[in-house]
Amino acid sequence: MEVMERIVLNPYVAWIAAFPLLGAILNGFLLSWIGKLLPRRTRENLLSRSTVHMVALMSVGASFVVAALTAIYLWKGWGDVPPPQAVVARLWNWLPLADLARGVPSLHDTVKSAEVYVPVNLMVDRLSAMMAVMVSGVSFLIHVYSMGYMGHDKSYRRFFTYLNLFVFFMLILVLADNLVLMFVGWEGVGLCSYLLIGFWFDKEANAHAGKKAFIVNRIGDFGFLLGIFFLASWLGTVRFQGITLPNGTTLDGINTILAGGGAGLLPARTALGVSGAFLVSMLLFVGATGKSAQIPLYVWLPDAMAGPTPVSALIHAATMVTAGVYMIARLSPLFSLSPTAMAVVATVGAGTALFAATIGLTQFDIKKVLAYSTISQLGYMFLAVGVGAFSAGMFHLFTHAFFKACLFLCAGAVIHAMHERQDIREMGGLRKSLPVVHWTFLASTLAIAGFPPFAGFFSKDEILWTAFAGSAITRSALVPSWWPTLLWAMGMVAAACTAFYMFRLYFLTFWGESRAPEEVREHLHPPERKGALSFLWTDPHTPVSMRLVLMVLGTFAALIGFVGMPALVLHGLGKIGLHVPNVFERWLEPAVVAFAGHGSTAMEGALMFASVLVAFAGAYLAWTFYRSWPPQPAQAVIAATPRLYKLVLDKWRIDELYGWIIVRPVRLVAFACYEFVDRVLIDTILVTGTAYVARGVGGLFRKLQGGVIHRYAAVMALGVAGVLWFVAQPYATVPLLERPVRFLRYVGQDPRTGAARMALVLPDAPYVYELDLDSDGTMDVDVDPRAPVYDRTVVHGDVFLVCLPEGQNILTVVARSGFNMTKKLVLTMDIVGPVDCRPWTVREDPRFSRTVAAEAPRPGSGQGGQP
Repeated sequence: MEVMERIVLNPYVAWIAAFPLLGAILNGFLLSWIGKLLPRRTRENLLSRSTVHMVALMSVGASFVVAALTAIYLWKGWGDVPPPQAVVARLWNWLPLADLARGVPSLHDTVKSAEVYVPVNLMVDRLSAMMAVMVSGVSFLIHVYSMGYMGHDKSYRRFFTYLNLFVFFMLILVLADNLVLMFVGWEGVGLCSYLLIGFWFDKEANAHAGKKAFIVNRIGDFGFLLGIFFLASWLGTVRFQGITLPNGTTLDGINTILAGGGAGLLPARTALGVSGAFLVSMLLFVGATGKSAQIPLYVWLPDAMAGPTPVSALIHAATMVTAGVYMIARLSPLFSLSPTAMAVVATVGAGTALFAATIGLTQFDIKKVLAYSTISQLGYMFLAVGVGAFSAGMFHLFTHAFFKACLFLCAGAVIHAMHERQDIREMGGLRKSLPVVHWTFLASTLAIAGFPPFAGFFSKDEILWTAFAGSAITRSALVPSWWPTLLWAMGMVAAACTAFYMFRLYFLTFWGESRAPEEVREHLHPPERKGALSFLWTDPHTPVSMRLVLMVLGTFAALIGFVGMPALVLHGLGKIGLHVPNVFERWLEPAVVAFAGHGSTAMEGALMFASVLVAFAGAYLAWTFYRSWPPQPAQAVIAATPRLYKLVLDKWRIDELYGWIIVRPVRLVAFACYEFVDRVLIDTILVTGTAYVARGVGGLFRKLQGGVIHRYAAVMALGVAGVLWFVAQPYATVPLLERPVRFLRYVGQDPRTGAARMALVLPDAPYVYELDLDSDGTMDVDVDPRAPVYDRTVVHGDVFLVCLPEGQNILTVVARSGFNMTKKLVLTMDIVGPVDCRPWTVREDPRFSRTVAAEAPRPGSGQGGQP
């Protein structure tokens, strides 16, 4: 272990992620492989359910212990050694870029630091330590709960293997010291969510929900990947923080460069006309909207309820859906450079919080209500980080992990007791039969609704206050000064809806008379009471492992908010001598950009009172509507607005809209590709057609190969005749100077004599050419390429001159083979100007001639004759 500029190099922190991976490997295949080598009885004990969940629990529990010890070291240090800024486990170098950087000048210029590789490093600073402790701690409790909930499932070992693998990839995501390694964890949790949501894949709805989650996340991940590419190419690094190596080399990180005034490395204007900071922030935010279920990519999360309830709790509370918020907090210096991008993040967050809360008002599936509440609460987190309150967003993420995990696990206990029924209209009166579930669900409901002093009150109130007082987004020229007030108002309305639908869920599930079917109701008898708190251990409907987890999470939902009390409360405590710090904000202070806002203590108190009032109003309205069954006040409202109610009940029909504008066109294209490209072009023409052609040709030749000699002789004679015909047939097109031209071509007039110049091609075959110069049907000249020049009517050469009268002339050329087969060619040529030449004269022209023969005298004369 070595300390260098407050960076501690310690490989042992890698065990935070390695322990869950080891558990997944052991349960996944290693125990089965070892069991094959052991006797039968020993193998059965090794592969028993107790061994499976002990391996899974110990791996996640060990991860939590290492994460907690590392967090304590970051807070207090070790002995006389002061606490470091971060603890880094340097494992190995991955994706080396040195050779590529030397070979490509542009890339060499891009790589501005000594980091010419992507390392596999795990970094634990205060932000990732908080996430690691929360992820491993809540995951451990969910693993304990799953022992009872999944106790009778036939795929017990596969479930815990997937669960451990999910925790491993989430820890890689939060501990990665660079964007590329984060993307590995990012994709890993997407894969595990697909496996866990579709865990009961024999049901079509579950398999469909798993595919939907996987595909929707791939859309967002494409934007996230583009953001990584742009940021790496501009800054020359993918690390989050800078680090000094033992040799003294300093490796710059993204946050180090941007926080140190290196914003000039990002383009002021890109090809799209926006700044580099805005472009990269928006691309990364697209990935966050998919992973953290924000508008418009939220549609996968409600369907994710198809998996086992512990999976829902794990996805919604501590792992996958929190990745987008964590990524923005990790890159807070980058997002702070673009107020417009932050305004987009905050607006989408506020819109999602309100939109999802309205849908939660009308749902009757107990898990669907909690799913839309998760989307809404994630919207609050994006609202916080969008206005620059990164600590407030992470604080709500932290508290939400406990009360949302408790709510989902309570819902699982209710479903377990109701024999897998999830419709809250069939419940009621369960507070007597499930007392532990009732009280822990109530504590978590008070927390999510924002009742003081429960956890959600502190975190949600801080978000609403920062949304109202934040000034980061108003630095953008596109954001009006009243926009923060609008975001605060949207958050307040969403808070009122949250209190209403959560207490609606609570009253319909636990109060009133039981509306369960008779076969379920006869099993829902209250537990025996042998004392005031005897129900804690005598509840017959909830296994002890589930009860213990619910009590721990319920306690945290009630008390964990005190680690981040608002400044107004701390100021009041200071007046009475209790100087208590905001522990959570102080913890994250070195890791994220500080909040910049305006406002007075009196304004903060007024807004806090307003948020509490809204929570009480929502709860009171739910009690008024749903304290009895049938809920007549609610039915009166529904009767007054039937169309609006049906629209909200149908989730604003967004899934149907996506089906029309996206799914149906894609299916149409896929159907066309399948029917035409696949079945017709590939299967029928290329595959089957080729087979038919081969079989037909083979059948034809099979008939020819019959062993009859006279047939063979006849075929041979036909072949010889065909070859002779092919050889005897004159060609109308042969090559001249490597260009395809006819065997005779007019190439213009001779500049000295005005005679027509003809280019004659000499093919290899023995052809004789006849020329009709005056279109009278009588051949005037014979051209024999093989004959010597002995007469003016016989021409030998490549280029020759022909005297033609001025005007348009039609020249007919006939090529005759030795077999007396002919090919006719007609040329039209215009002769302009006076003609002064001797006919049939061979002239040397090096541009066309290959073999030029000099004009030879006729026998018995000195020169060629005149016309």
